Amino acid sequence: MATGDNPFNDSKEYPDYMKTLSSMAVNFNTYLVTNIIEKVKCDTSSSDSENCKNTGYYYYNTDVVFDRNGTIISRYHKYNLFGEYAVDRPDEPQIETFETDFGVKFGIFTCFDILFKSPAKTVLDEKIDAIVYPTNWHSELPFLTALQSQ
Repeated sequence: MATGDNPFNDSKEYPDYMKTLSSMAVNFNTYLVTNIIEKVKCDTSSSDSENCKNTGYYYYNTDVVFDRNGTIISRYHKYNLFGEYAVDRPDEPQIETFETDFGVKFGIFTCFDILFKSPAKTVLDEKIDAIVYPTNWHSELPFLTALQSQ
């Protein structure tokens, strides 16, 4: 899966859920942002990741953005993990943005990332208009209160 791929129309092999998500963006003529676990091939000889060593793959908490044509226009790998022990952390935080055909430039990051300078505050330097922010955050008193942080 790469930016520019279109699971709905491409002849490459994609999991059924990716084809379904891509076709939903087309059928509803909308931009679609989803959060998935992405499996990425790795070099087992040069990685410290247990996932890579054991399976030959990294597993990333990934946001995927589809445009109205079902094309993947952005991907973001979550950097600041919180209790996600089976998921890999990318080497560096990504600063991901995408522009729409209705003139809005979005920045994207996930959940716990909002509490950190990078990527949450760093993406603001990209002169964005809005944030897309998939989250599954439940308040944990007294300090990790979701609504106040978000």
